[in-house]
Amino acid sequence: MENIKKNFGFGCMRLPMKNGEVDTEQTCRMVDAFLENGFNYFDTAHGYLNGKSEGALKTCLTSRYPRDRYILTDKLTNFFFKKQDDIRPLFQSQLEACGVDYFDFYLMHAQGADNFNYFKKCRAYETALELKAEGKIRHFGISFHDRAEVLEQILTEYPQVEVVQIQFNYLDYEDPAVESRKCYEVCRKYGKPVNVVQQGQEEVRRGYKPEIKPLDIDIRNYDVIVVGTPTWWYTMAPAVLTFLHQQNWNGKIVVPFQTHAGWPGHVLEDIAAACRDAKVTCDMQVKFDSNGGDHLETPETEVEMWTQKVKALL
Repeated sequence: MENIKKNFGFGCMRLPMKNGEVDTEQTCRMVDAFLENGFNYFDTAHGYLNGKSEGALKTCLTSRYPRDRYILTDKLTNFFFKKQDDIRPLFQSQLEACGVDYFDFYLMHAQGADNFNYFKKCRAYETALELKAEGKIRHFGISFHDRAEVLEQILTEYPQVEVVQIQFNYLDYEDPAVESRKCYEVCRKYGKPVNVVQQGQEEVRRGYKPEIKPLDIDIRNYDVIVVGTPTWWYTMAPAVLTFLHQQNWNGKIVVPFQTHAGWPGHVLEDIAAACRDAKVTCDMQVKFDSNGGDHLETPETEVEMWTQKVKALL
């Protein structure tokens, strides 16, 4: 852990895409810039980008730089094993996909009350600790999404956990559904280093509004405008915020929708606030899986019913 340089990581849950594949040329440039600026921590998981994230790291990072230039984290995700005997072959396939002989960090992915019980039943923690003893994992940890009491249970039952990756959002520091402060305090209580993804929360905190290219249409010519956004640290993406603040919404009908992976936050409320002179109606949340894939969890019938309501406004 002492070999991590600076306080910023390169997450590979999302990478630039081209024609359905990772844009390796662009990703190589990103990796090069990241390393050239003194950073070295990379994070992936087997399901990210429908299984393409690990291979992209092999192409863009591990095959191009010596092993001591980077720190690599991968994760064990519940969707890819049904019993203990499945874990070692999966782990080996992850090493091969990433093009490495060991992982610097290997995390039990998305731990919470239900997932933790599943991992215990399959003896996933014990298997990971065996792999650590064999030198294939340097540091053993968890990524966590639940209440602080569940985190404390895990750290009590498995004191071997060396690092915890938590969801930490300053805007929802005391949110009872997130418990960022309480989870952080549990980590400190047990002396565990904490990994936090910070770019999104920092942009939200300071109200970041990036420059965007002008549209080739004029929304003043439309009465009904549908506004969609992915969830970005519990609110809308910064580019959408820019767009909303550039418009005059007086007299318009705005139909907001968001995509999310289980943590919808207050996106729809924030869109309504940004379009305060408009009539906001027919809002919609569309949920996808939480592991970087494109599996739609919201029933298609619900999406179809929503589109019919929107059509009725036209």
